[in-house]
Amino acid sequence: MTDCTIAWAMPAALGTAQVAFSYGPAVSSELKKILWPRLQWEPSIVRTRDLLAAHLRQHYLWRGEEEIIRFLEAYPFLLPLLEEAYSYIVRFFGPSEVVLEVVYDPEETDERQLVAFIRTNLEPHEALARLEQFDRAWWFQAAHSSQGKLCIHLEYR
Repeated sequence: MTDCTIAWAMPAALGTAQVAFSYGPAVSSELKKILWPRLQWEPSIVRTRDLLAAHLRQHYLWRGEEEIIRFLEAYPFLLPLLEEAYSYIVRFFGPSEVVLEVVYDPEETDERQLVAFIRTNLEPHEALARLEQFDRAWWFQAAHSSQGKLCIHLEYR
């Protein structure tokens, strides 16, 4: 049952709000912060993986769903970073498709990173200028939080 979230909550409109909340042992505090607001006001048993997938699909497209889910379960500190990243991507690139993919470093046998590819129709010089602005405004300071597990690149259409 390490793959499940069990939740029970009573809306304040029904009286004093009472909440009992229990997670499987594999669910991190970062994941709890994201999942809690999305749970229903009724008893429910839902798969953590399904909630994670549904939440991230609001902003990101996926290449290799199972691999991405396993990667994010292994590195849950990336979840809030992905949330914040998308807001900055929209700020500098407008509403854009962003594709997540786990890639392997060919020089390292077990080294993997999650890459967010910002899809763009912009001319390369304009896209690179915006990526540089994005980097200076946010990513250079935020990158340390990724512990080397997240990269953000452009993907031209």
